[in-house]
Amino acid sequence: APGQETTVTFAAYNPTTVGLNTMTVSVPADQVALNDTKSWVQETTTNTFAYADSTLTGLGGVGYNTGSGLLLTRYFVDGPASVNSVNVHIATGAAITGNTVYAVLIDTSGTIVAQSANYTIVAGDLGTWKTFTLNTPVNFDTEDIYVGLAQTANANTGYFPVSFQSENPTRPAAYYTAALTPAGLSPVSGFRLLVEAVVAPACAV
Repeated sequence: APGQETTVTFAAYNPTTVGLNTMTVSVPADQVALNDTKSWVQETTTNTFAYADSTLTGLGGVGYNTGSGLLLTRYFVDGPASVNSVNVHIATGAAITGNTVYAVLIDTSGTIVAQSANYTIVAGDLGTWKTFTLNTPVNFDTEDIYVGLAQTANANTGYFPVSFQSENPTRPAAYYTAALTPAGLSPVSGFRLLVEAVVAPACAV
């Protein structure tokens, strides 16, 4: 009906080949044909979980300003997989350089089960994907995981290290914030964090 909104869920969607897949939702033809369909392109890979699209245009930066905390993305591991690294797209802004960050991997109990070494952001990292290798790969099997970046505090100069894309509507229960401990795990909405989880190449995702 005019003005009606509906969420469409692809419950049985399970691609089995690597490459690009186009999903389309449509309504019957009406007097305005330009908005009768909506398509979304998804890329199936052998080793990377990601929500961000590849256009990488109109990005912003998000973070804790002068404070500290975790910026996380939740993924569902469907079957066995070994998570070994985290990719984070570093935002732009001179204030980001010189600050210390590290990647974290958190299980469903809210425990940090792996993290990378501390890393000091340099100017060449701005606006690029940075890979953080975890100190030890962690095996998961049919469960949720949280991966993300830990932002340490800078009391003098605030910074916003993680790139984000606009997402409307925001997918539910996908993006989270938490303290470094990581207490207070809470969902956030209104944007899509550019954070990826990388698993062993032998595991299809």
